[in-house]
Amino acid sequence: MRVDLAHKRATIQQVDRSVWSALRIMHTFSGWRNTSAGSSRDWLVTSVWVVAMDALAAGLLVMVFGSYYMWWRLRRMRTAGWITLAAGWLSCAFFVYGLA
Repeated sequence: MRVDLAHKRATIQQVDRSVWSALRIMHTFSGWRNTSAGSSRDWLVTSVWVVAMDALAAGLLVMVFGSYYMWWRLRRMRTAGWITLAAGWLSCAFFVYGLA
């Protein structure tokens, strides 16, 4: 949004993005716009942030898939696991779609 008080004019720029584009942007935040000429990641904290978020995402994936594997190996716990997994999916769906 830009405001020109001298001419009493405001300009709003709205960018519509697809869901996949928004997810990509949220997961690859770098602190600067790729489309801006002459800008780059010149702040050390943004570079550390990008690496830390990628490492966190990879660690979470390993943890989740590892826990699925360990659960699947315990035959007597499969029913409780399916119930817990369904409850988790339903609660996530509620927060994503139910509260929208």
